Amino acid sequence: MSKSAVHLHREMPKTFIELNALLPLRPIGDRIDLENAYEVMDRLAVIEKPTKDQRDYLDTLVILTESFDKEDNQSALTAADKVTGVELLKYLMDNTKMTQAALAKTLGVSEGAASMILKGERSITAQHARTLGKRFKMNPGAFIR
Repeated sequence: MSKSAVHLHREMPKTFIELNALLPLRPIGDRIDLENAYEVMDRLAVIEKPTKDQRDYLDTLVILTESFDKEDNQSALTAADKVTGVELLKYLMDNTKMTQAALAKTLGVSEGAASMILKGERSITAQHARTLGKRFKMNPGAFIR
């Protein structure tokens, strides 16, 4: 069964049971769940005189979305930590259309040395990392992994 967007009515439900029927309160598992939760939160947040159930439901939804965001950000950081300096360099070169010759010039090395760096046959030195950090406006430590 595929997920879809929540269909909101003109007027938001007033009771907790009705709200939970609209969008059940459960841990958010993916971006679709998150977008649905944000849609309901947006609608509830602008109600001039919310019921106690609407306030409680909104408070709980905020906790669930914050929990998902925290886990999602941690997953992204963990994945980024697994990227090697060479993989990062190749990614940046590809996205900026930097050639191997341009890399060699940037690092002050021969094209052969640049090729060896990209193949992982030669390490990115601390000086290379500083140069790459300046070039790509990044922390140089990202290139030494």
